[in-house]
Amino acid sequence: MNITPISNYHFNSYKLEQQNKPENTSEKNTEYNQNKKYISYPANYYISFGNNLNISLIEQMQKTKDKKKLIELFRKMPQEIQENCEQLVLRFEKEKLSLEDYIKSCIKQPSLFWQSPDKIESNVWSVVNKFKKEGLSIKDYLSACIKQPSLFRRLPDTIEDNVKDLVKKFKNERLNSKDYLKACVKQPQLFYQSPDTIESNVRNLVKKFENEGLNSKDYLKACIKQPPLFCLYPDTIENNVRNLVKKFENEELNIKDFLRACVKVPSLFGRSPDTIESNVRNLVKKFEKEGLNSKDYLKACVKQPPLFCQSPDTIAEHINIMKFSNINSKSPLENNNFWEKILKYPIKLSFSSLTLLVKNLIIPKMFENTVIPKELKGNSSFVPKLKTYLENHPDNIFELNVKGTDKDIEVLRKCIDELCDGKNNPFTINHIK
Repeated sequence: MNITPISNYHFNSYKLEQQNKPENTSEKNTEYNQNKKYISYPANYYISFGNNLNISLIEQMQKTKDKKKLIELFRKMPQEIQENCEQLVLRFEKEKLSLEDYIKSCIKQPSLFWQSPDKIESNVWSVVNKFKKEGLSIKDYLSACIKQPSLFRRLPDTIEDNVKDLVKKFKNERLNSKDYLKACVKQPQLFYQSPDTIESNVRNLVKKFENEGLNSKDYLKACIKQPPLFCLYPDTIENNVRNLVKKFENEELNIKDFLRACVKVPSLFGRSPDTIESNVRNLVKKFEKEGLNSKDYLKACVKQPPLFCQSPDTIAEHINIMKFSNINSKSPLENNNFWEKILKYPIKLSFSSLTLLVKNLIIPKMFENTVIPKELKGNSSFVPKLKTYLENHPDNIFELNVKGTDKDIEVLRKCIDELCDGKNNPFTINHIK
């Protein structure tokens, strides 16, 4: 097999030459025309000037999602390629590297098909050993390589330099290698991204919002939680933040408050302003006739930033559950007081439907005429506590007499089924209309 590594210069020259040369269908130039297909791959891949590799085979493998079909196509590859892949997978058998995953990596990075298993194994273990003290595991690094196949071929010394140089640049912000490596595993391109580029992204973004109180230490923490932020252009993030605030200028949302929310939930930095606006306005629209307005709800979102991201339908269900629970309480709150209570403690809106029902309706109704047991009291872990209680009292049965809409009852039944987890259901629901 004749395989030639090519530089960017030679690759571009080869591409230009093929673009300017007319198609030649003569038998003499069949090989030349066949090789034109290889220019679709990025520079620095290998070009095979022979017929040992069928490019259409790789294209078929790229498209197939069926595991068996993928392996069948792989078996049509040259024997040398099959042996390379199988040997590499065998070397990481303990780490559960699958042939299917490695083939997919090779499809993304075709030069891996010919790469020596010894060389790839050496690259992987060298990187892991260089960061052994920082806790980088072979399993995590292999996972990163599968996501970003070029890592299989990257020089370990280069990767080590990238990580250590970046950490050094943020020494004053107390960034450490252990935390940054965790970010790299989640966002594998960070292993080979230029430290200068990453530093520029972070510092330029902070500079854009320094007047609004954003500092490097806080933003760096946000990047560690949400590693793609290291790679996003500062202008893109600035655009997201300022556009979102502008959409709610009539509701008096300001950049400083929204930035604080972004630091708590870093995904907000990269989220589309249109999506966030839609989440907020659609939720408010569902309850505006009952007294909810955008200004008050935005204040709740700033206190509980995940609300910016959550589906309006999900939050609406949580609100309806709280309304349902309020109707069935011994002292129901009036409409205004109900909204005041919810918006004052918006974290409750992010609880699961099951948690809200267990805390606010199911447990109070179970012990409506008696004292709630000590093991069911507290401020957290309501669902696990109740599950344990039911397991310890298998003979107890409970009647829940509740008011509400048919949809409320449907949600209640669904949550009770989830609570019982397929085991005996001790609850009887009496719907009072």
